[in-house]
Amino acid sequence: MNTEWNKQFWGGYGIAGSKGGTSNSTRYPQDDPEGIINQYDENGIKLTTGAISLTKIETLDLISEGKIQGLVSGEYKFLGNNGSIGYTGYIFYPYPTPSGAKVNWLRSIYWNNVPLIDSTNKYNFSNIDVSYTAGTPNGSLVGSQNNETTVSRPLGERLRGPRKDDFGVVYGSQDDYTKTYRIYNNNCLGIFLNVKFGQLYRRNVSIGENSEYGDVEITKVEYQIKYKPLYSNGINSDWNANVVKETVEGKISYGYIKSTRIDFTQDTSILSDKNFIGWEIQVKRITEDSQDTTISNQTSIDSLTEIYGSKFSYPNSALVRCNFNAEFFSQVPERAFHVDLLKVKIPSNYDPILHKYNGDWDGTFADDKQWSNNPAWCFYDLVTNRRYGLGKFFSEDTIDKWTLYKIGQYCDELVSDGFDGLEPRFTCNLYISSREEAIKVINDFASIFRGMIYYAGGSLRVAQDSFTSFEEVFIQFTEANVKDGDFNYTTAPRNTKNTVAIVRYNDKNNF
Repeated sequence: MNTEWNKQFWGGYGIAGSKGGTSNSTRYPQDDPEGIINQYDENGIKLTTGAISLTKIETLDLISEGKIQGLVSGEYKFLGNNGSIGYTGYIFYPYPTPSGAKVNWLRSIYWNNVPLIDSTNKYNFSNIDVSYTAGTPNGSLVGSQNNETTVSRPLGERLRGPRKDDFGVVYGSQDDYTKTYRIYNNNCLGIFLNVKFGQLYRRNVSIGENSEYGDVEITKVEYQIKYKPLYSNGINSDWNANVVKETVEGKISYGYIKSTRIDFTQDTSILSDKNFIGWEIQVKRITEDSQDTTISNQTSIDSLTEIYGSKFSYPNSALVRCNFNAEFFSQVPERAFHVDLLKVKIPSNYDPILHKYNGDWDGTFADDKQWSNNPAWCFYDLVTNRRYGLGKFFSEDTIDKWTLYKIGQYCDELVSDGFDGLEPRFTCNLYISSREEAIKVINDFASIFRGMIYYAGGSLRVAQDSFTSFEEVFIQFTEANVKDGDFNYTTAPRNTKNTVAIVRYNDKNNF
């Protein structure tokens, strides 16, 4: 039992077994307290409590073009009549917030498919640190504490130590136990190397009158990190010029991550070399791998994070920032978000929440874009936007907006939702996540409202298959005005007609 470690760690208040004793006394195995010797926080202050993983990772998730409405902060209850265009009114119920929370949208962020706040208004996670930007032109991101841009590379690779025979001779070459990584970017200024310990302890199995048999004691692992510049012409620089040695000593039962920051040399003779293309990193464990159950000291390289010197802005990009602490997460969780996405152009007389049109339309659009899930106006915005749409090829004057207005009203007509409620006939809630030909994308958009596009008379036109789209008959075909007065009827064979359709959809109540 390491009583000196006890005094150092607990300040004299921990339990400690003592060596010695008499043959008449009964001694029970003791455990060294949990913790790491000589552990310091990010401010250089020595920690006097258990093993704390100090690694922090900040993620930035690009969720959409901007500007968006934002993370959903509540629910609407609508009032309306079947068959009318739009609702007559609504009540908005903001999500309740736990004590201390300042925003309603935390319930719309999910880590590992679990919302940050549950339905009983309780936090599901500790130390929540999140923020988001709606994608404004200036690209600012509120809340980010990191003045550097970092790129993390998850690894999860076992870091093995040398194996020795009974005479202390290492099997094979030490290079067999070395991990090597390369960064092909000459703008990288440094790295964080994160080494993970599952458990770290030594069980005393010495036998004797004054032995501490059965005690669970501290142990240590040593490893070293080397780096050197990488050149395209094959020049081989010296590994031993840049060496960082690390020692982790203590007792760990539930996992620990040791993060080491390495700032690469800023030698101008290296950085200005035209053949310099990046850095090579080598990690080698010095401590022997345990071969029995009395010592637990397995290590792995959890991740490697590249450091760049500039903090970037992201104009017109909607981002969510999440900050994770390795003390609470063994790995970066999967993230998901419930979001009202892009704001689009809408008619000046249109209420996008009520799906209602006030009076006659004069053909103008609202001064500011607003969020809407009406597929007609999502279609119009995509075709006319010059940044992410086809606005460079189609001017607004070449779009048949009057037909789209009729289609938009048809989409907003209220119909039964199948659960004793009402909903607009067609809505557009989709996410474009891959590159496609423009004609396919706008045709897919038009299909939402049973439409098709065509170009005629110098304009991009849209036709819709709807119950209200019957046109006045201007010619009739009869036996009197067809050749030979004969009609030929054809149809597809019965065995080629589809009788079953597979329909996939996203449940809006369980996205």
